[in-house]
Amino acid sequence: MNSYYRVAPQVLLLALCLTGRADVRFGSVFTDHAVLQRDLPVEIWGDCDANEGVAVTVGAVTKSATGDADGRWRVTLPPMPAAKVPVTMTAKGETTSATLQDILVGEVWLVNGQSNIEHPVKEFEHGAETAANSANANIRMFTVAQALSATPLAHCKGAWQLASPQTTPNWSAVGYYLAATLYKDLDVPIGIVNSSYGATGITSWMPLQVMKPMPDLTEWIAGKEQKQADYEAALAKWNALAVKPAAPKNPMNLNYPGGCYNAMLAPIMNLTFRGMVWYQGESNAVPNSSDKYEGYITAMLKDRRASRNVGDFPVLIVQIAPFAQGDNKPNSRNDWAIVRDAQRRAAVALPNCALTVITDLDAGMHPSKKLEVGQRLALSARALGLGEKIECQGPLYAGMKVDGAQVRVSFTHAAGLKLPEGQTGFVLAGADKIFYPAEAVVAGDEVIVSSAQVPTPLAVRYNYVNLPAGKLCNAAGLPASCFRSDDWACGK
Repeated sequence: MNSYYRVAPQVLLLALCLTGRADVRFGSVFTDHAVLQRDLPVEIWGDCDANEGVAVTVGAVTKSATGDADGRWRVTLPPMPAAKVPVTMTAKGETTSATLQDILVGEVWLVNGQSNIEHPVKEFEHGAETAANSANANIRMFTVAQALSATPLAHCKGAWQLASPQTTPNWSAVGYYLAATLYKDLDVPIGIVNSSYGATGITSWMPLQVMKPMPDLTEWIAGKEQKQADYEAALAKWNALAVKPAAPKNPMNLNYPGGCYNAMLAPIMNLTFRGMVWYQGESNAVPNSSDKYEGYITAMLKDRRASRNVGDFPVLIVQIAPFAQGDNKPNSRNDWAIVRDAQRRAAVALPNCALTVITDLDAGMHPSKKLEVGQRLALSARALGLGEKIECQGPLYAGMKVDGAQVRVSFTHAAGLKLPEGQTGFVLAGADKIFYPAEAVVAGDEVIVSSAQVPTPLAVRYNYVNLPAGKLCNAAGLPASCFRSDDWACGK
């Protein structure tokens, strides 16, 4: 899987030795059919000879740059309006040039995560019908080829494609439905960059410099790095042998710290996009990981913003779905609920961040209703990315107040709170820290919670189990996130 990245520098060196020069080329994420972000300064980069002058032209706009000592050039194009009429993009060096065809300008979003981003349209509800009717030259996707690396890479594999019955079946379902909904709402070209890898934990998507200061990760990272270094040394000795025994086994795997970030994000992180979607967490919904997820996701997203140096661009977090694991009792350990609440806390703590809750749709490791996920993400993309005054989130816990034998729970995004009769999803606990099912009624932007079994309540939780049943929502029909008011241990 990593052989491409090892061979590529050798091939480039051979070309330099034979020709004395390197061809001008664009960065990996720029290919024919690319979509550039509208209304923002756009970063374009690529390779050339050291200190070579390069002029980049997109339509009628030209910007010049000089390659650095490593043969990397970069220009910043001025903001451009959305354009459905395709143009060419050319990088012209002193002796060579590169030209890309069919370039559009519109809205660009990065979608990132594990299998619920990765899995394609054809695997989910409405997939065949969706693909058959998907032809649209203004909806495009770049899928980063799956790879792993121990160090950050400059290049990746992938190509921009147009939506069609031939391409769409294999596209990220969440990415496609986000794009299709945005195109319907905005009528501008939509580009999705899909960087996803199933079964990956969050630490695979975090750069090492973010993780190494974390005490719980320091020893684990050192061990992984030592195993990889030992493998590289053994491989070098093996390559030097005239008669080769079995090759040493590469210890690189999906959980290598920063492995996916290095190979699948580092090469594209300078891309100008409106915002990003993060849909991951299932692999961390296990003991010894779920409790740490809030710290991981918060540190990761802060770094994503800091490394791009463009301010607090919109981040849309998809909360993981309900999943039948364990006994689903409120006093047991519910790791899926712990991760969901960590996602909520991160979305509330970070500026310009929205939480897309999907607990009302369907349950499972890979829930099928990806159309609805894309539609809800589009609401947040419009609200956070474009400043539209629309409701894009379900009710979010704002606080609680004990009022005698009752607890009054307040929420944001609470206009038109609704709670169907039946299972409320709320539980209460007193000093014994044992939670009991509770009754709940809506009172304006609050929910009043009580239980005959808890005459003196101290803590309230909502939908804090792996497979929740509560249906609290707002007037927009968007469901409330799980939460807990306490910081007690979460069962066994």
